[in-house]
Amino acid sequence: MKGQRKPEANSEGKLAQELACLKEGIERLAIERLVNAGNARKRHEEVLALLNTLAGGRPQPIRGKLNDLEGKIVDALSKDTLIGEEIAERLGQDDCDGHLKGTVSSMVKRGVLGNRRPGYYVRRQSHDQG
Repeated sequence: MKGQRKPEANSEGKLAQELACLKEGIERLAIERLVNAGNARKRHEEVLALLNTLAGGRPQPIRGKLNDLEGKIVDALSKDTLIGEEIAERLGQDDCDGHLKGTVSSMVKRGVLGNRRPGYYVRRQSHDQG
């Protein structure tokens, strides 16, 4: 029987490939479920904050307490509308680096800041700092 492989060796290799594919699929599914669970929590918090505001309640922050940098950004903006470089200047930084941009972006997504383009402002909400 020239040119034929042993049936066991071929099926073992195929099983190993299928097992590897299944493992990758399970890992991707687990990661997707974790991401979706985090997004669902965020959406739930946003809906609750909106319902509270619509019901005439005092607006609540969409996300818990502000960290130190976020608190400084809120203080720097006060009642003004500023672009990123102006926020950095008020914070005593030379430029608007990636960390500051990421923090401002996160605050906009969470509803702490608004964006009038150009410029960011503090939304009228009660923010816990500390």
